[in-house]
Amino acid sequence: MVTATPQAQSRPATLAPAAAAVSAQAAGRTVPNVSVLIVEQEGYTRTLVSTVARALGIEKIVTANGAKAALKVAEEAKITLVVCDLDLPEMSGLELLAELRRKAPHVQFLLISSQSDPEHIQEAVNSGVSAILVRPFSRAQVEAKLRYLVHRVAPGFSSIAAAPAHA
Repeated sequence: MVTATPQAQSRPATLAPAAAAVSAQAAGRTVPNVSVLIVEQEGYTRTLVSTVARALGIEKIVTANGAKAALKVAEEAKITLVVCDLDLPEMSGLELLAELRRKAPHVQFLLISSQSDPEHIQEAVNSGVSAILVRPFSRAQVEAKLRYLVHRVAPGFSSIAAAPAHA
């Protein structure tokens, strides 16, 4: 049985408005040499991040439900950007980051966390995350973080970095 969480109750019924809002910004352009791995157990968040990434022009998007699956995917594909939940069943998102960075030191890492206290944020920063999204977050915040990280991976792709984020 699936139960609704307070966070789930505030979510839109569909992601179509989110996709429509950013699809015009990508305007059919794809972001070269960027591949995203989304490591998230919550389906809504996984779908939201994937939808926004695709609307921004990122075509190579893979997902994993846990850290072990993410490590396997990362070995098989050249991943440039990881979006990962802090709380994973096999290991934490920060432990996954450490494993990934041993093999791909320049991978960009967006950490999703429910914890916003300064100690946890500092631990994430010290671990080398590239950016942090604290729950609850909006589609616009996801878009802004992805734009920032894509710009770090593909700085010459100016339409992603320069287009304004919509609220």
